[in-house]
Parts: sequence; structure tokens; C-alpha cells
Amino acid sequence: MKRILLTLLVAVGAAAFVSCGSATRQNGEAADSSTLRAMTFNIRYANPDDGPDYWDNRRDAVVRMVETVRPDVMGIQEGLAQQVAFLDSALTDYSYVGVGRDDGVQAGEYAAVFYRDSLYVPVADGHFWLSETPEQAGLGWDAVCVRIATWVRLQERATGREFMVVNTHFDHVGTVARRESAKLMLERIERFGDSIPAIVMGDFNYPTTDPSLAPLVDAPGFAEARSSQAARPQGDSLPPVTYRGFGHGEEGEVIDHIFFRGFVPVTYEVIPDGYGVRYLSDHMPVVAVLRF
Repeated sequence: MKRILLTLLVAVGAAAFVSCGSATRQNGEAADSSTLRAMTFNIRYANPDDGPDYWDNRRDAVVRMVETVRPDVMGIQEGLAQQVAFLDSALTDYSYVGVGRDDGVQAGEYAAVFYRDSLYVPVADGHFWLSETPEQAGLGWDAVCVRIATWVRLQERATGREFMVVNTHFDHVGTVARRESAKLMLERIERFGDSIPAIVMGDFNYPTTDPSLAPLVDAPGFAEARSSQAARPQGDSLPPVTYRGFGHGEEGEVIDHIFFRGFVPVTYEVIPDGYGVRYLSDHMPVVAVLRF
């Protein structure tokens, strides 16, 4: 029965796309209250060794991109405290939740969630570490880096509807860590999100075909935006990867994902444009429009 219902919902979403445009939203354009624009974006930590691609050379372009696309919710990965502070200052119609993964305050990379505060009110929020001891900072399982997830339960101002957003960055080495992290996130969604619609986004460091992501890929009621039947305005121009490095010969992969439940997929895009610089990051922003 669940399978039949999901098929019907996807079909409705595909039909609804007829009246919808691409992910690019002009400044001042009002949000459609029946849809939600979600973005996941690994902004690359501020590493001086990146030379011309150092954060200070990219940050204004990142702001231009966000102001043009205008996601309603955006999960960033790898942001250091100064990067998060800059975005918080520059993106004046957004607020964020998130902490540094090394100490739960400001040290280390953030997996912050930004949201348009004119549209949403945070009902509850928090974070947990992807480990056997999720309430305290530390390595989990066979991970080589401390990993964290940030969650926020948002209420839509116009309708009172609530949904949950979880943003994370999975370990790039630990197979057990990725699998157990997926299980932990699902458990926390059930604990803090009840049965409301939910979005899980982030840099998972592996394609959805990797067995370590199976708990999330196969989770009942969840779907993944790229592999769903959402329309793709970019058509044949849809980038085949979401990670491409800074053009130094790295092999690209689709490792940035948006999962959801309780929504109907409308569109899916990957943003390759540099908005005035060579690359916004070593990853490309991924945008999914979802319908309530």
C-alpha cells in the first residue's frame, strides 16, 4: 500500500511541475506556500592552501548564488565559525542553527541549517554527534573525523505546518560509521520529528548505491531527490556529479543528497555556475523543490 501511495504522490508532483519554473528565483519573488526549496551545499572549509579558490575569494559569489536561488532552507557543510558568521551577516533574511563539531560551540566544522526567517519559526532545534555517544563530541565507530548532525523543527508562518530538517556530513572513510550514522539519524528523526514531513540533506561522501547508505536509502517512507521522478529543468545538462574538486583532475561523484518524507518531489537541479568566480566550492549546490 505504501508503494502505491508513493507512486501516486510522485505522479501528482510531476503533473504539478507544469506550473513551476527552475530553481533560480529572482530577488523579491514570493515563495509558493505549497512548495519548499531545499539546498544542500558543501562550501569547503577556509583552507589557505586552496590558493585562488580560497574562501575569501569565493564568499561573495556564494552570497550572490544564495540570493539568486533563494532556498527556503539550506544545509551547509564544512563551514568554520568565521565562514558561518560571514554568511549569517551577509544573508540578512536568513537565520541559522548549528555548532562546531569539535566542541559543540565554535571549534571545527559546522553542519549548519539556514532558513528564511520571514517564512519559518523554529519550534525546536539541536545537534548530535554521529557516534556511539551522540550527546558528546567524539569519534564514532571507524570514522577518522568527528562528525555531527544538526536538526531543526520549523513551523511555516503562513499555515502553521511543521517539518523537520536534518543536515550532516558523513565520514569519508568509515564504512561502519556511515551505516550506523544513517541509523542514528533515522532514530533521532522519529524522536524529535514524530510523523511530520522531514528533509535529510548533506554531504554523504558516497553515492546512494553504496551499501553503507542503505539504511537511509531504504528507509520506509523516504525518497531521494535525484533518483525520484522529480522533473529536471536542466535536462541533458544536469551535471553528472555534485563533487568535482577545484578542477585539478579530481574524479567527480554524486555524493551530496537530499532525502525526504511527507513531500512530493517537484524539481531537482545541480548548480554548476560560479556566479563570478571559477568555482563556488569543490562541491556544487544541490537544489530540490518539494511540495507539501
